[in-house]
Amino acid sequence: MTGIRLSIIIVNYNTDTLLKDCLNSIFQYPPKKQFEIIVIDNGSTDDSVIMLEKDFSNIQLIKNNSNLGFAKANNIGIKLSQGDYVLLLNSDTLILPESLNKIINYMDSHLSVGILGPRLTGLNGETLQMSWCGAPISLSGEIVIKLFSPKYISKYRFARFIVDYIQRRERKVMHIAGASMIIRKKVFKDIGLLDENFFLFFEEPDFCWRARKKCWDVVFNPDIKVIHKLGSSTKKLGSSVMIHYRKSQLYFYKKHHSKYQQNCLRLYLLIKFHALKILHQKNAEIYNQLIKLVKES
Repeated sequence: MTGIRLSIIIVNYNTDTLLKDCLNSIFQYPPKKQFEIIVIDNGSTDDSVIMLEKDFSNIQLIKNNSNLGFAKANNIGIKLSQGDYVLLLNSDTLILPESLNKIINYMDSHLSVGILGPRLTGLNGETLQMSWCGAPISLSGEIVIKLFSPKYISKYRFARFIVDYIQRRERKVMHIAGASMIIRKKVFKDIGLLDENFFLFFEEPDFCWRARKKCWDVVFNPDIKVIHKLGSSTKKLGSSVMIHYRKSQLYFYKKHHSKYQQNCLRLYLLIKFHALKILHQKNAEIYNQLIKLVKES
């Protein structure tokens, strides 16, 4: 027994400033119980590694030669982790007072909970993002995601009210947002690690789906809060984010949905990308790539 209760795993790719702020917040508000931090650097070309080696000698740093993707990099950290609970944390997050203590205490007292998600807030404490999903990944869900995207939430007062209201109470959910996801170590023994076929996006709904099939509860707890600077860690990926997102979405449907549902998704995406190509001709190349991706899936 190591005595480590919580393993915090952060995957980094060219987010040196965000990562430094994230790590400082952890050490500013550490849990009372023993913990460890494992940072997996995915071949960053900025000053991330220099900063980590200079300022954070008390963490475990793994340096990959290239960008292995979110799932594969996290799995490296999970295999090295020694804690009873694993916190997968984005580099664009900030830990708040008592959050880490609350995570450990909650998981200790709720043994049926395999995966726990906190309430994700903005820097000013506002809720402009969903921290969980209560319905299966589907085409109808795609519309809901659009309606409750940060773009619309920030624009419409009613959307802000709805998002705030439905995130006021603890509840069992379909999946947790991957920016901050706590996993009981026993869950990995039951269902395995993250699926490395997901390079970026859809890892968490897939993992939660598999956990629920093994009768683990997936729970959202609004009493635990984490600041998430939404999208900051993926900004430098540029238009490739769209490719990664749709590639992972197509794989998720292939893994979890029927042939009929897969074909419906392909048809929807082809119509959508052809229309966007006409409307936004300056971005024609990226839409051509997306159309090719759908056709070859």
